[in-house]
Amino acid sequence: MRTFVDHVGIVVRSLEESVPFYEAILGAPPIQRVTWRGKDAEYVATMVAHPGLELDVAFFQLPTSETLLEMIEYTGVQPTGGKLDPMQISAMHLGMYVEDLNASVERLKAFGVTFRSAPVDIPYGPYKGGRTIYFNDPNGINIQLMQVVGRSGEVPLPPELAKAPS
Repeated sequence: MRTFVDHVGIVVRSLEESVPFYEAILGAPPIQRVTWRGKDAEYVATMVAHPGLELDVAFFQLPTSETLLEMIEYTGVQPTGGKLDPMQISAMHLGMYVEDLNASVERLKAFGVTFRSAPVDIPYGPYKGGRTIYFNDPNGINIQLMQVVGRSGEVPLPPELAKAPS
């Protein structure tokens, strides 16, 4: 039996704040927005063990894949605070390829993004020869952008991304 990734879900403080941010990263608006209220939200509330919650969701198509980015804003529950440090157990990050790392960094600076460092060269491993940078979205979600020239292993890069970094 095979398993396939359908979506990566992230919980955000505000869709109004987060949707424009991810539109800038992904270069496209959400493909769908959905609201779950009342009875429509009961199965989600049961699944995550938070009775009474409601939610609004924006779905983005991740470029060069069939995988969706599901961005969730919950209401009717008290959110927990705190930003996950990338080294903290249970932390995750969203790693994305970009064609031009420098242009992506400049575009994100307009959103007030603070990067953990300047772009760094990748001297070792499956992305050797590329460049990368790490930062947080407005909700503290860890994001890594990579401009790469190749990838070892069984999963090739999309042809439009398999070019030398500038």
